[in-house]
Amino acid sequence: MRSQAPVQVISAGRVDSRRALAFGWERTKADLGFWLFATALFGGGSSVLSWIAHAAGPFGLPLLFVDLFVPIVLAIGYTQVGIDAADGQEPRVAVMWAGWRQTISFFVTGCLIGLVVLFGTLLFVVPGIIWSAQFMMAPHFVVDRKMGPLAAMRASSIVTKGIKTPLLAFTFWLTMLNLAGFLCLGVGVLVSAPVTTIAMGLVFREIVSARERELAQPDS
Repeated sequence: MRSQAPVQVISAGRVDSRRALAFGWERTKADLGFWLFATALFGGGSSVLSWIAHAAGPFGLPLLFVDLFVPIVLAIGYTQVGIDAADGQEPRVAVMWAGWRQTISFFVTGCLIGLVVLFGTLLFVVPGIIWSAQFMMAPHFVVDRKMGPLAAMRASSIVTKGIKTPLLAFTFWLTMLNLAGFLCLGVGVLVSAPVTTIAMGLVFREIVSARERELAQPDS
């Protein structure tokens, strides 16, 4: 059984972005070597594989096929180690590719969310913003609870109910931090990415814990 998140970042309907990011920073520092490696692997693993495949010419075609799935598998693993770190667990390199079975679900979930948000954006923008907040936790449910796309989107709708605006504000600060990392010649992302990933994992774990009873209820 997983341990509860060691700090509380959601109260009175708001998300304490500063506290969540501070927690992410402390966890990143505690396992800095792992996070530098994992972020470099996540960001460059697919590029290296693609370069090798192209350099190998016709013999590299199998690698090009594999390269279609590598970014998704690494994204799943990176998300999971962020959740694990939020739980107080020691991150493990093996987790980076352990979630390959969720590749299709993760990909389909991302596509469905993208289509829904695009459709909502075309409907005077506001619905797209609302739906992006409503389904933002769906990929985490696919990764952490091995849910299918529709079940994950339903679960995300449940846990984000009533706190969509605070979650949008939270993701804004995550985006700004990662943008600042990119502006530091790209090197800053090696630190900003794990900080924001762990912070998101912490928020995910906390809102799920608060809505477990609703998540357990079958569809009406």
